[in-house]
Amino acid sequence: MTTTNSRTLTEIAKYLNTPPQNRGTLVRTMLNPGRGFDCWLPIKQAATKDRNTTRDGTPFTAAAVQVRADLRGAASSFADAWIDTAVPRWAASIAVPIAPAVADVGPLEVRLRPQFAEQRSDGRVEVGLVYCNKAPLSDFARNGTLRIIERAYPDAIAVLVDLPRAKLHSSEGKKLERFDPILNAEAAGLHYLLSPPDDVAA
Repeated sequence: MTTTNSRTLTEIAKYLNTPPQNRGTLVRTMLNPGRGFDCWLPIKQAATKDRNTTRDGTPFTAAAVQVRADLRGAASSFADAWIDTAVPRWAASIAVPIAPAVADVGPLEVRLRPQFAEQRSDGRVEVGLVYCNKAPLSDFARNGTLRIIERAYPDAIAVLVDLPRAKLHSSEGKKLERFDPILNAEAAGLHYLLSPPDDVAA
């Protein structure tokens, strides 16, 4: 069961990407998630399948018809974006297993479930997540997301594949630990907003 102390990386990325004046609606959604479904799940599953099978983007063709009808146009373009970014990036790498993990960010436990991991010829492992939303991530939200991946997988390089913009972002060489104080503060603020009134008063 989800608690105020445990959140997904997707939720945290959305929070970081939302201006403070607009966060009320997002927090209310977090408090009352209902039976939400990730509309891009078939695309994310296609990324996992591609890395472990054909490695040429073909799983995205089948995935494009599995999303909602109003998203199929965008989903169809994701295959081209994947071929332009992920396929050449890891042409000389090999897929390696990657397990879900958590990162402690301030008072929050952030849960991560990467779509894939690739071991490069130099032995370094890159842990990858796919971003499918139409709204672009701000520089802070993107770097914060990469840093949280680093914190969950400290021996790996974090990679975010932004399919709508056909861009690939990596933590390599960026020294993203400088974002830790503000990430911890943002997590503390979110935890406060999500906490029951009795807990806040205590």
